[in-house]
Amino acid sequence: MALVNLLPSYGAVNGKYAREEDAIITYGNPKNNTLSENLTELTQLLDEKVSNEYAAKEEKIKNMIEKNGWNYEYTIQSFYDQKSPYSDIDYAAAIAAYGTVLQYGRGDGPLFTDLELVNMKVTSEKVPDENSTERYGKVVFSVKSAEEILNEYGYSFQSTNMKKDFDYRYQKINEEAPDDSIKQGIAVLTPKSLSSANQKSYEEYAAMLPDDISEERRCIVLNALSLLGKIPYEWGGKASSGGYDPSWWTFDSSGQQKGLDCSGYVQWVYMTSGYAASTTNKLYSTSAINRGLTSISESQLQPGDIGLLNAGNGSQNHTGIYLGNGLWVHCSSGAKTVVVSNYNFKYFKKAPIDEQAEEMDEETGIIQESTKSSEQQMVEAWTSGDASSKEPGAGGSEDSSAVTVSEEKQEESLQPSEETVSSGEQTTTSDTEPASKTETIAKTENAETGEVEEIVAANTSEGRLSDEKGESETANSYSEEDVTLLAQLITHEALGEGYNGWVAVGEVVMNRVESEKFPSTVSDVIFQRGQFSGARSITSITPRQDVKDVARQILDGSLRIFNNKSVLYFCNPKLVLGVSPTANVAWGGKPWYTSVANQSFYLG
Repeated sequence: MALVNLLPSYGAVNGKYAREEDAIITYGNPKNNTLSENLTELTQLLDEKVSNEYAAKEEKIKNMIEKNGWNYEYTIQSFYDQKSPYSDIDYAAAIAAYGTVLQYGRGDGPLFTDLELVNMKVTSEKVPDENSTERYGKVVFSVKSAEEILNEYGYSFQSTNMKKDFDYRYQKINEEAPDDSIKQGIAVLTPKSLSSANQKSYEEYAAMLPDDISEERRCIVLNALSLLGKIPYEWGGKASSGGYDPSWWTFDSSGQQKGLDCSGYVQWVYMTSGYAASTTNKLYSTSAINRGLTSISESQLQPGDIGLLNAGNGSQNHTGIYLGNGLWVHCSSGAKTVVVSNYNFKYFKKAPIDEQAEEMDEETGIIQESTKSSEQQMVEAWTSGDASSKEPGAGGSEDSSAVTVSEEKQEESLQPSEETVSSGEQTTTSDTEPASKTETIAKTENAETGEVEEIVAANTSEGRLSDEKGESETANSYSEEDVTLLAQLITHEALGEGYNGWVAVGEVVMNRVESEKFPSTVSDVIFQRGQFSGARSITSITPRQDVKDVARQILDGSLRIFNNKSVLYFCNPKLVLGVSPTANVAWGGKPWYTSVANQSFYLG
């Protein structure tokens, strides 16, 4: 279906609209489609458009590198080494602006599918390395405003009628679909979408380690390898503690999927390997690594050592951990996850392993030198981590005191005791009690506050996240049918609510599976009489692959947003109670917990 068919047109008569839907989006037979359904379909098509536009810009910068003889590493770093511009787009404004263009007759300009939503400016600069005379292309992105979109077609907001038309469309789109819920359905990253045929398995890379390296270095590299393809790259993303964070992949308040940037990843590896804050604080940013660690030559490199792209104060830098044989493990903004490659690092730092890995004795409270093998530490690293919903990515650059940044930088409703009513929307993480099925296994010093905190074992079945299971079952022995069924329910209840909305609905289902108040299987929970409206018809839904990926992560326990097993109900309070999702109003005696887009979630 052409994107233009989904955009607003038709229906303005003397400044009034016969139907609100006509003022925003129409396609097919408008009488058979709600505004919400139209916007959901539009979001899916925007996802394809944005992905294609970004890929075209990647190809363009690579062609410019070849044509101008620019340094590849620095230029490609400049392209990636910034927050994704597509997370800053006001999609509702872009849709409304193009709808206004259609309303008044398209002028000279591209179809919406060909209209660039982001400008890319490239200037030739000297490489920020005193030892080099090369030049590179410095990339700066900027988002097109609604006014600029109108200008593409020879129009402007100087026309009072056009401004009124735009304002009306913009208001109605935002009422139906908050901008965050649109953004969270566009260019979503999942482990499956980031998988690469060029990457070997964890076991294959681990087997490359020489037998004669120290246990400390082995532990560092194994922990580094344990995140291969397991987290998204987030510009400015930092580690709050070691261990796996089940809120990775969800969206933070800045519109980015939570994950780690290159230095945040290196810091996480050392945190997870048991090093104290006195060591991990030196790894917070590329500039901190450069200042705080001992320089070595390339010939002195050993597994576990650290590489840097430059050792100055240039605007582009990158870091990673040496695996051996010229290979590095690093969190790449180009690949958008942790990968192994022969990255061309220029400067090298000795691994800060002189401070022995430490652990807190739970009974005496005394910090003791670790005597565990690297394999034991790696397993405990995966089963350790703060289960509260801290956001690893605070946004911004890696080091606010330096110029350096990170790498390549309507529905049927019943009372909650009878049915969970849906609509779909985005969720916000909340600091709540840790998820059940966790166990305190150690204590550690908080890198920021210096306070001793408990480390809890996350709800995972293996020391590190297992690779995706075969088609018959997932990591926690859920069937492939369960994956599909949960994805179908998420599609039915929350497809238009954004990624966080998907996770929130799936988490409610899993909380019910683990609650004594509800059946103990995914199928029985979903089809329980008097619960999810229209559940019997969901088996005819074909879910998107990214929704299936989310369902699989929820089922294997690696993806959570609430980390609270008491969140058992949700509804669209505007439809059910006549209040805003953030109104903090109980539903059927169930206390309000938080809101995600148009939905409210309740404790049971």
